[in-house]
Amino acid sequence: MNTREHAVTVLMGGASCAQAVFEAYCERYGISQQDARKMTAGFGGGFASGLTCGAVSAGCLILGLEFASVDLSDAYARDRTYSSTQELLARFAERNGSHQCAEILARNAMEIQSPEGKQRLRESRLCVKMVEDAVDCIEGILAENSAE
Repeated sequence: MNTREHAVTVLMGGASCAQAVFEAYCERYGISQQDARKMTAGFGGGFASGLTCGAVSAGCLILGLEFASVDLSDAYARDRTYSSTQELLARFAERNGSHQCAEILARNAMEIQSPEGKQRLRESRLCVKMVEDAVDCIEGILAENSAE
């Protein structure tokens, strides 16, 4: 199973978009499945408030794990992390018109404020597309930067 399929499987198993994306990468970075789920528990639904899509937020965590340094004076690592994060936001927004959960939901006549809205969203598979798009964007950025 590839990373994209793994993330969708986790999402369909009941995880949030953020949990699904992050869990698909946790083994790569030596993070347990349990810790991955806990770390991203509040990210779904755009931090439960319609802000940045949880799948994208999880992607930012992944890019930090990949490119950042524990040396706070490492300006190159910081710049690389920031630029890869900005690239993720741009690529995801190009595919979906925004990286903001509330805007994506509104473009698709969805809402998550009511139980009915949440159920309709689950049935629509919109979040499956968001997870797939986030993973595709992350994979592209990782592949492009592995050549450096």
